[in-house]
Amino acid sequence: MYAVPVCRPAPSDNRILRRSAVALLLGASLLIGGPASALDATDFFRGLQVEAEKNGNTLTYGALEAVGSDGARALDIVLENGKTGERMTIGEMTLSGTEVAGEDGFSFANMEAVRLMLQTKGKDGEERGPSTLTIDRLSAEDFDFPPMENRQRPFWPFDMAEGEATGVRIVASGRQSVAINLPSVRISGLKHLGGERNFSLDRFSSDAATGSVAENERSGTFNLGEISVEGFSLFGESGYKAASGTFGGLRINGTDEKGRDFKVDVGDIAVSNLFSPDFAEGSDISFPGDEMTATMGSVSFTLDGTELARLAGGESSARFDAETKEYTATGMFRDLYLAVSQFPVEPGKDQGRKQFEALGYDSINMDIGMEAGWNVESGDLTLSSYRFAADEMMVLDLGLSLAGYTVDFARNLQKISTRMNSAADEETRQALSFQLLAEMSELEVKDLRIRLDDQSLMGRIMEMQAAQSGQKKEDMMAAVPFMVGAMMAPLDVPEFASSVSTAVGRFLQTSGSLTLTARPENPVSFAELMGLGAGLKAGNVKPAELIERFNVEISAP
Repeated sequence: MYAVPVCRPAPSDNRILRRSAVALLLGASLLIGGPASALDATDFFRGLQVEAEKNGNTLTYGALEAVGSDGARALDIVLENGKTGERMTIGEMTLSGTEVAGEDGFSFANMEAVRLMLQTKGKDGEERGPSTLTIDRLSAEDFDFPPMENRQRPFWPFDMAEGEATGVRIVASGRQSVAINLPSVRISGLKHLGGERNFSLDRFSSDAATGSVAENERSGTFNLGEISVEGFSLFGESGYKAASGTFGGLRINGTDEKGRDFKVDVGDIAVSNLFSPDFAEGSDISFPGDEMTATMGSVSFTLDGTELARLAGGESSARFDAETKEYTATGMFRDLYLAVSQFPVEPGKDQGRKQFEALGYDSINMDIGMEAGWNVESGDLTLSSYRFAADEMMVLDLGLSLAGYTVDFARNLQKISTRMNSAADEETRQALSFQLLAEMSELEVKDLRIRLDDQSLMGRIMEMQAAQSGQKKEDMMAAVPFMVGAMMAPLDVPEFASSVSTAVGRFLQTSGSLTLTARPENPVSFAELMGLGAGLKAGNVKPAELIERFNVEISAP
């Protein structure tokens, strides 16, 4: 959860929900942004109409009237964006408690709007189709639009004490169609922090929601639990933080492309002190001293009434040490259960499952843990441990150290990723993906470790192989080291082959632990690594050269 930035994937359902919740407030405020001058609430609407036309947009209304001494009511409002084709309609909107602040600043004590609809056009062909946001009623208290010399958007920035939207429905089409029904969304303490992106929220909350999703032959319905976020802000070009947040879980019921019923249950999720720094050019990279934590409840997946996978839960934590400039993180997924014998397979393609069952495994139970660190000053990125511990099978522990993940490197990744996500055509995205790959190739591998601790898996494999060949298990285990040496003979690395044979023999007979390490005298860049791999495949690089360059060793204590 606290890893350094990577390329962002296509928006998920809950990302659509978050963006739409912000959009419904920003979209409604599009009609209450400040023109260059205004006398009262009716003049405010007329001035906004003029400002809209200056930017190539149109704003019309069926009727406009004053309400009291400091209010106005507009009916049948239609706002159309000439550049994007977005269209907003509002059945009725009433403003009260209007005050003018400076030349283009405004304050409204209250705002009420009903029958709102925001329609956007799709992008990228069928990948992202048109979407519609509708709101039965929107109300807000204490809107403040501060005076600005150059307001790029008439509806932003603004501050707001309280706001609520009820009867919210979001429909997004495209390759995957999604519909979400939200009874109520509430926001309090919205304040702009300068710039086009930056704002803070004291609190955001939404009631439990329902929805549906469909893609190709698959479809389903889902239930979202209540969502609450406190102390949230976006800062700089990419930074964000949240003091706390809770998500009341998710349940999905649906059918797959083969007509099978499936169910997914995700338990509650909670975070505290969530933080990601701003990697924009010239920004100050800093982390708070408070520990960041996250917990996740149980997760299960059921197909045609049979539970195929279950996770008891997970947790993670991260902390930044201001003295050492070291950012460290740990994570754990507990009790992952996989019902291997129950997984559906195509007829004639169940050989792998049969072999697994022949070893005596009907299911897998495992824990997955991770420990990582990033030194902001040196640029060293370390995966201390990525551990898979499967009951009565084995423990696989991976370690990796990289050099070159500097702040400047992170900034470049962020810059390229942002351009990729906003690119309008596939050709541009493809070019940027190659640029991203070229940037990644500058990272350097400092060392690598793979450790395997046997917990009966190798014994079962040896026993099965011995039975199939008509030998004794002990004889099979004694013969394996010689077989390994014979297989490595064509590589022409006699000393290394001998050490591997010895280590494998000790692993099978006594230790039950085997470790591979690669510690090159000088770090190896990803670009050099790819070149060595291509050379090995083409026959221009000998295995001995590769083993020597990486200083590879295999040992069994």
